[in-house]
Amino acid sequence: MVCDIVFTSPRARWGFPEIKLGCFPPVACAGLAGSGRTEHAADLILTGRQIDGTEAAAIVSPTKRSEPAKSAPRNSPGRSRT
Repeated sequence: MVCDIVFTSPRARWGFPEIKLGCFPPVACAGLAGSGRTEHAADLILTGRQIDGTEAAAIVSPTKRSEPAKSAPRNSPGRSRT
């Protein structure tokens, strides 16, 4: 959420999973506190709650919203073999 360009989709999951491991996210705290959305930042940082892309879009005004991609057929030219 702390970046110049933000992409999201309704199926995206946003949050700070390190909170559930007992780790403190100092960069997220500094960046989100300065974003003017302190109530949302505090909710995500203090609870470890995750939100979907639709809720994230309402909070951070993404540069681009996309719909979930349809899966590519196996062995198609645009699909990686890894």
